[in-house]
Amino acid sequence: LSALDGLRAFDLATGEPLFRRRGLRASHPPLIDAEGALVLALGGDLLGLDPAGKRRWRLPLGSYGPLGPPVCASPGVVVLTAGRSLVAVA
Repeated sequence: LSALDGLRAFDLATGEPLFRRRGLRASHPPLIDAEGALVLALGGDLLGLDPAGKRRWRLPLGSYGPLGPPVCASPGVVVLTAGRSLVAVA
């Protein structure tokens, strides 16, 4: 859940908080994989977080233009619009 003060994650079954990351505000709902990892479009960056909320990777895409919401094309592949381009990240 992206909120004004940052990003929060909750356990789907119990509603208990899993993590909170201040300062992260996603421009679109995150993509969540089967293991609970998240992919977020944040400003001009595509960011991958593990299920505990720790950064796994960051891909700067701001030079393409505004980022659209990330979607899963196949296991391990994320696709999103960036400006007028369609970008696939594996």
